[in-house]
Amino acid sequence: MKTKLILSWLMVLLMASCSLIKKTAEGPLKVDVNYEFINISPGFDHESKTVVRINGQAIAESEKHKQSQKKTISFVVPKGEYDLEIMNYAFFAGQWEEHTQANNYSQDCFYKGIIKLRRNTAIKLVFDLDKGTSIKIK
Repeated sequence: MKTKLILSWLMVLLMASCSLIKKTAEGPLKVDVNYEFINISPGFDHESKTVVRINGQAIAESEKHKQSQKKTISFVVPKGEYDLEIMNYAFFAGQWEEHTQANNYSQDCFYKGIIKLRRNTAIKLVFDLDKGTSIKIK
């Protein structure tokens, strides 16, 4: 009887520790968004910032910087599928505006898409002011 009781308690402890290990392994994921501008025309190195939105909510924002400076924005989210938007803004005529062709810029400088995050992720964006935006997700 004692042996069965001890074995039962050991099984309970083992199951509880396995559950804890699984929850720890499924913890928050770190996402790094690395971005840079290339082919900036002389005299057009605008003040810039980039905002990351997940499911429509802003969750990370870079500090103000010149477009010629490479930047990284990092944030943490749970594992899952998300509607991701990474939008660059230019400071022009005293206000922030989306860096898009609709606002008379040479290229759209943003990414919008669905992303499935299962592990820590690095996103590399290149805002090529001659050819457009490219993205690599690792």
